Amino acid sequence: MHDDDAPQAPESPGLDALAAQAVELEAGALPPGLRPPEPAQVIADSSAELLGALTMARLLVAPMFEWWPKFGDTWSDGTLQSISTAGAQVMERHGWSLGDLMSSWGPYIALAMATAPPTLVTLQAIKAEKARQAMPRAEPAEAEEGVRP
Repeated sequence: MHDDDAPQAPESPGLDALAAQAVELEAGALPPGLRPPEPAQVIADSSAELLGALTMARLLVAPMFEWWPKFGDTWSDGTLQSISTAGAQVMERHGWSLGDLMSSWGPYIALAMATAPPTLVTLQAIKAEKARQAMPRAEPAEAEEGVRP
């Protein structure tokens, strides 16, 4: 076997070419696949993710609020969109993502969601009992008079 038959290593870029690439990278001239997304795109993506999560949460809690006729008006699509847009801006400002929040706070959110239904029913029962106790009661003498012939 001759030296001419040995596989040749690809030529590596010269030091000048590497220095030029370093200058481009420092100047922010990254190739499209390596550029970080624009903040506006990050906010739009986070807003869409947050809107999806809020919509799912609304679907899960809606049955607990059957008694409230204004639930759909209060938690409308427009309201959820406003919340998700504002929330995405806060998330972008702090470098958060929905995935980060869920991995950190997911168990706490799940606990709150599991606790919410019995808590709401308990509050409704307390309010109903207070309303029952506040109703005027018939005096015992009045009740007896109504029974006499």
